[in-house]
Amino acid sequence: FLTLDVALQEQTQAAFEQVTQEVLADECPDGHCHGAVVLLDVRSGAIRALYSYPNFDPRPLVFEAEAPDWDAELERITLYWQDLISDTDAPLVDRATNGLYPPGSTFKAFTTAAMLETGLATPDTVILCPEHYTVTGHVIVNAVENLAGLMEKQNLTEDLQWSCNTAFAQMGLILGA
Repeated sequence: FLTLDVALQEQTQAAFEQVTQEVLADECPDGHCHGAVVLLDVRSGAIRALYSYPNFDPRPLVFEAEAPDWDAELERITLYWQDLISDTDAPLVDRATNGLYPPGSTFKAFTTAAMLETGLATPDTVILCPEHYTVTGHVIVNAVENLAGLMEKQNLTEDLQWSCNTAFAQMGLILGA
């Protein structure tokens, strides 16, 4: 059964748009970044909100049987479909369910849990989020430039909220194999 919450879905879309327009404006030339948000109920696994951008309006793909000219109606739908499949922004790709992403950020929840469970950190432990961090010759960078400048406390909670790659590299070293 459907577990989406319409109000939460609308809030998710508004929050995504706000972040891309205000926080990531330099990263997104038209004021919109490609991406997705999925909100899950951790107790049940229910999907409460699911948002992907860019997206498309499926209503123009519906054939109106009452249309006075069925050939014109079919042409309208065909033109809209052709626009969708040729769009270089790929609005037909649901980035929340079908996007291809490196698995690193999904592992950050496990790393955070391990830091907390082992007592190596609390939610307020400061783990800095530098622009670059080098581990065995490999330079790790954050997805967003000047991420540390956007964070207020640079603690474990914010490192997870902002998905700070360089902070999680440090945590991995703290935790060890």
